[in-house]
Amino acid sequence: MSPIAMALDIDLCTVLVTAFSAITLYLLLRPRQKPEMNGLNVVVTGASRGIGKEIALQYAREKCNLLLVARSEGLLSQVKSKCISCGASTVHIAPLDLSSEEAARELRRTAVDTLGTVDTLILNHALLPLMGKLGEWTGEERLERMELLNRVNYLSYVYIATFFLPLLQQTGGKIGIVNSFVADIPMFRTNAYSASKAAVGAFFSSVAQELAMVNSPVTISQVYLGVVATEYIMDDVGQRTKGNPTMHRITKKFLISPANASETIVHAVETRLPFTDNMILKLFKLWMAVSPATLLTLIRKTFVSSESVIERIF
Repeated sequence: MSPIAMALDIDLCTVLVTAFSAITLYLLLRPRQKPEMNGLNVVVTGASRGIGKEIALQYAREKCNLLLVARSEGLLSQVKSKCISCGASTVHIAPLDLSSEEAARELRRTAVDTLGTVDTLILNHALLPLMGKLGEWTGEERLERMELLNRVNYLSYVYIATFFLPLLQQTGGKIGIVNSFVADIPMFRTNAYSASKAAVGAFFSSVAQELAMVNSPVTISQVYLGVVATEYIMDDVGQRTKGNPTMHRITKKFLISPANASETIVHAVETRLPFTDNMILKLFKLWMAVSPATLLTLIRKTFVSSESVIERIF
């Protein structure tokens, strides 16, 4: 390559990185407009704990009418009580296993019976990856787990959104998809989980465009989160950093609190942002786009040099 061509390439990269950084800085620093949410009819799945629980509480503070969905009736009842204490107008619960098409149909019937209409549908439920080496793809014994992950994390989202779409068309409603950074940046030991999240991202990105093409009032917002400090994650972090408070503190600094995650999700959905992630993920994606081989090289070198460190962290 000639010196002139090399200079042009460097200048173009500089311009792109500078523009990207400026836009990111603007998006981070601009004041957030608080959307009007008072009295909305909202359905939240995966609402018994973690992010879903915090999303429910966010809407409860705005005096919304809620339908909370998860498998555990006991945990849902606890969240219901907290939502009522926070000011929710009405709170209904639906203890459902959402891994089937019939469950999605039942959820729609329940929403019509309890709320009548639906303004916002938040799809947040998920079957999480197994921790440590249990998450590695080791062959046929992982196929059953992969099928279950696809039913819960992907197909159930499609079923529910499909059955709720006519309701949302009536109100000009919103669909919120809680997604993960591994949909775009698959990490080791998250193989089937990453695939299910990537499928969700691709499907709903396509449907969002199709809705826009026909000028539908329904919008879809996808929020790509990093690692959130849910009970499940913190239990695992506690086990792996046991006896090492310094490592525990360092690890916690890289995690997002469920409250902050829920605030980001609710704001994105209610302001109809099509896509949201955070600055760290944006920079990581840029790095991977420029040099996708670097992550594999880093992982190989890290595993060769210190398998024990990786085991403690992951």
